[in-house]
Amino acid sequence: MIAVILAAVDFEWTVRRAILALGTSSTKEIRKSLETSWGLEKYKDIWKDEVTIRLKVTLVQVIPHWGELKELFKFRDRLVHGAVGVISRDAAHRSVESILRASRELEAFAVMKEGSLYRHIVRRKARDLRQ
Repeated sequence: MIAVILAAVDFEWTVRRAILALGTSSTKEIRKSLETSWGLEKYKDIWKDEVTIRLKVTLVQVIPHWGELKELFKFRDRLVHGAVGVISRDAAHRSVESILRASRELEAFAVMKEGSLYRHIVRRKARDLRQ
């Protein structure tokens, strides 16, 4: 159960870093919008506003198993809030692998477009979309 929760934490950190790195607005503006936004649908919306507008790629295109990821996050929510207390070893392993695969897909996309997410990310001004 703990591994599922930690994998979800890793994914959320990764998707937020990807939006910062690949987004259009300054990182200060993006951080402000991310301050009160969490959850897969919010990340998808912010990605659309910040990344899709510039790179013409949706979050669902970067993470082809998005539907599965959504289901796993529903399960993660139930774990965190105590609605479910037990998960089989096999189910946990499959869940962790699927969530971490999404993190790897985001990192690979970021490397292809801008560079690793494991770096200092600062953009003081919004990008010019006319380029």
